[in-house]
Amino acid sequence: MEHDESEKFEELKKEVNGLRAELNQLNEQKEKWFEKKEKAKKEISEVIKQVRGFRGRRDSLTKQVRELKQKRAGLHAAIKTRVSELNKARENSPKNVKTANPHAITRQIEAMERKIETEAISFEKENHKAQKKGAGRSRKKKLVLGKRKSSFKRSKCGEEGRRKHP
Repeated sequence: MEHDESEKFEELKKEVNGLRAELNQLNEQKEKWFEKKEKAKKEISEVIKQVRGFRGRRDSLTKQVRELKQKRAGLHAAIKTRVSELNKARENSPKNVKTANPHAITRQIEAMERKIETEAISFEKENHKAQKKGAGRSRKKKLVLGKRKSSFKRSKCGEEGRRKHP
């Protein structure tokens, strides 16, 4: 019996040693998998941090875009009102004026007056109506000149303001 028991004991001892070796092997595998899991966990947390950083940056850029769009809309509205004012001013201005420059209009008036004073008038032009017609054109040009000078001064002030503030 003792012999059977010692054999049985030896068998159990071998079995325990085999199981212990298997347990140690499984423990090593477990540790390797645990290390892999921790490594993956760190990588995931780094990626999450990057994503949060990108999201924050995206949110700030989206906010800037929104603000710039609002600013653009305001500028478009201002431009639209100014264009409509300009169109109204163009509608109110005489249609037959070819130049908006007051200096050119002044030169035209002077040329017309010089022509009336210096030109020899033919028999047909001596007619009173012809003289009135030339004087009437001169008066109209002078009226246009007065209007253009005031609008020209305003537009020059506007241009200087735009040059100072690009």
